[in-house]
Amino acid sequence: MSIKPDINLTVDEDIVLWHSISRGDKKAFDDFFMKYYTLLYGYGRYYVSAEDAKEVLQELMMWLWENRTTFVPDTTSSSLRQYLITSVKRRCFNILRRQEKEMLEESSWFEQEQDAFYEFIDLSVVNELHAVTGNRICSIALLFIGFNVFASGMFTALSNGIVSAILAFSRSFVFMIIAMLTLPALLGVTGVWLANPIAELAAIGLATFMLVRCRKRYGY
Repeated sequence: MSIKPDINLTVDEDIVLWHSISRGDKKAFDDFFMKYYTLLYGYGRYYVSAEDAKEVLQELMMWLWENRTTFVPDTTSSSLRQYLITSVKRRCFNILRRQEKEMLEESSWFEQEQDAFYEFIDLSVVNELHAVTGNRICSIALLFIGFNVFASGMFTALSNGIVSAILAFSRSFVFMIIAMLTLPALLGVTGVWLANPIAELAAIGLATFMLVRCRKRYGY
């Protein structure tokens, strides 16, 4: 619903009215607001929505009231009216530029999300293939784990904690670190998957050596 002015000021009275406003006369400011509301609102609606036009007009009038003591219009009412129209137009253009920027940002965000989605799909397929291959390679370590656990447990049962600790520490740490540092550099991702089986295989060699060396000592 549009607001119609309830006063009928002549054009020549605008400057006098503004002088009263500059001295803090709220009644004069209300009269000024009522006179130009319909004109400025209709002009703003030509460019932006009703809600944005109201916002533009409210911001303009608030700015005029806050700067009433420093704002000095020209000596003619037509110049003051033209200033108000130009201000509304400029503020409407600012809203349009902001909305255009937001639309471009949303479009850019959507494109980035779309690209990330397709990249994620591609990476998911690749990762799935790597996972299948990696599981097959890592499963090789299961062939060696049993023997290494047996050897370490055997020396524990024979009360030789030092050899048992050496086997366990070498298998789970030393050989694994060496494999993780060397194999990926040589074989890439495949080297990562091979690290565990190679570490277990190296542990078998060490366990076999200890079992042969201590055979006469324990008589097995």
